[in-house]
Amino acid sequence: MKIVEKYKDFGLPVNTMLSLNVPSIHRDEIKGVKIVKLGDSAYENVFVPRENMQGRTYYWLGGSPTNNENKDLDIDLDAVSEGWITLTPLHYDLVNHVVLKKLKKLSLDDFLN
Repeated sequence: MKIVEKYKDFGLPVNTMLSLNVPSIHRDEIKGVKIVKLGDSAYENVFVPRENMQGRTYYWLGGSPTNNENKDLDIDLDAVSEGWITLTPLHYDLVNHVVLKKLKKLSLDDFLN
């Protein structure tokens, strides 16, 4: 794939990867490639009780995506739904370092009182 070849020598920082999303449409319908932010999916959550092989109940999270009428072509989900290939750099350190620094300044007693 030409996109992968173009970016393979890009020199991504440590703990970074590229997320490539291709819409499920005919190649002639693809509008192009967009470099975008990661979107978040909103679902109408439904928890369905099920039973495992040992007879224990567990809950399966299902549901349908909510319909977002306001498309933002700078977000992967919206751009793909509009016929664009998207490329998003992801950093998989999920720690919010700004909040971490603020929390470290608090006394542990602040959490107990």
